[in-house]
Amino acid sequence: MDTNHRRALQLISFVTALFVVACGGGGAGGDGAGNTGSNCQSLACNTGAGGSGSGGTTTTTTSGGGGTGAGGGDVCHPTVENGNCAGQTCECLPTQTSCDEWCSAYEGAGIYICPDGANVCGNGQNRCGYDLPLGTAYEQPDPTCIQFVNGDTWSGDSGSDHVQSTLNSNEQRHIGFGNLSAGQADYYDGFTMSGLKFYWNRANTDQYESAEGEITADCKSITLNFYNGGESSPYATYTIGWVHHPS
Repeated sequence: MDTNHRRALQLISFVTALFVVACGGGGAGGDGAGNTGSNCQSLACNTGAGGSGSGGTTTTTTSGGGGTGAGGGDVCHPTVENGNCAGQTCECLPTQTSCDEWCSAYEGAGIYICPDGANVCGNGQNRCGYDLPLGTAYEQPDPTCIQFVNGDTWSGDSGSDHVQSTLNSNEQRHIGFGNLSAGQADYYDGFTMSGLKFYWNRANTDQYESAEGEITADCKSITLNFYNGGESSPYATYTIGWVHHPS
């Protein structure tokens, strides 16, 4: 890894420690649209008491504390069953890497890592988070290949490890590659899997490091490309292969 790349990642790691503190409080109250802060669906989003507003009821996969009101319509938070909120107004839930406090902590250190046009969603266009490329909607992961990255063993140049799968609060599938990319995944853990693709910080390609990968149609090989900010050619590429499902 080159010196400038390592220095940038160290700075981001430092600010990450700041936002963990900043985002560690309770969730936000009602936003005036009948939404609450208590609809978090993963440990990445801390819950709070919520509140009531003037909008309609909130549609989520978990129950909220309050959040009803007169008028307005349903506000959809993405779910596994309706990942793009088809037919409804869509709203992203905050996660540990998309809440306002997180973005503000980075900006305070001179890192503007929350670009306009990212972390938004509308009817049929779920773009929650900053991993997806700008203008790219989230797709549910390939139903066959997702079974190969949920605790399975994979192998690469740096050895073998388990590839882990989790859901974030917006029901997006995040993939952790452990040590399988020769140390790169220590920084890039938590790719968003969309269709057959993997994305990390791709909304920020003009300025900051990012990564993108893809799993083959037979689900047994993954190629990961790592990019410096503003560059279209990867500075590193790793390929890992599937070994076996967990016994």
